[in-house]
Amino acid sequence: ETPFVFLYRDPIEIVASFLAHDGARKVTGRIDQSSASRMPCMRTYSRPPPEILDILGINEQQKRLQTYESWCAAHTAMLSSVALTIVREQAGGASAPRGLVVNYMSLPDAYFSRILPHFG
Repeated sequence: ETPFVFLYRDPIEIVASFLAHDGARKVTGRIDQSSASRMPCMRTYSRPPPEILDILGINEQQKRLQTYESWCAAHTAMLSSVALTIVREQAGGASAPRGLVVNYMSLPDAYFSRILPHFG
């Protein structure tokens, strides 16, 4: 029953950060295999989780038609969805919820006012 924090920020800011990564290079808007593995959001590209394919509404053979932007947006949506599902599941009926959801913009104040107290 380890406590945890889900730190979130605006999804557009997350995708922009991914795309600003040093490994990002565009070739006619499509994914360039040589740079894809260096981008954090593209690490799922070689073996995509079904959730990403579902979010994009594609099958594995269609993934090569995606842009960096669409893949990174789907990756971000998948991670956020999984994290929020875990937070909701453990909060249902728990007397002391283990998960704490914190907006990135509330830092550094939230570190002292919410995060440290959450860990006791």
